[in-house]
Amino acid sequence: MASALGLSLSLLSALVTLISFAGMLWGISHAWAIHVGGTRVRIPGLIMWVAFLFAGVSTWVTHIVGRRLIPLNFDKLRFDGLCGYPHRPSKTSV
Repeated sequence: MASALGLSLSLLSALVTLISFAGMLWGISHAWAIHVGGTRVRIPGLIMWVAFLFAGVSTWVTHIVGRRLIPLNFDKLRFDGLCGYPHRPSKTSV
């Protein structure tokens, strides 16, 4: 079981990592510009915003797919229990 101290240290570590990488990504792409419809648009920290967008979309897709797998896993475990899991070897097996 996780302790409050361990969870707090993990949260602190995740926040420090997020801030440091966000700062690096912002610094790398502070002057990048993209062309949209013939005009040049400058978006400060473009790589950081793309990384946040990618993380959000990936989390959402994982949630949607994982939510559908929960009932399948439950049914699998239920059927394994009905079939005598763990399997006992038969007399004909070597």
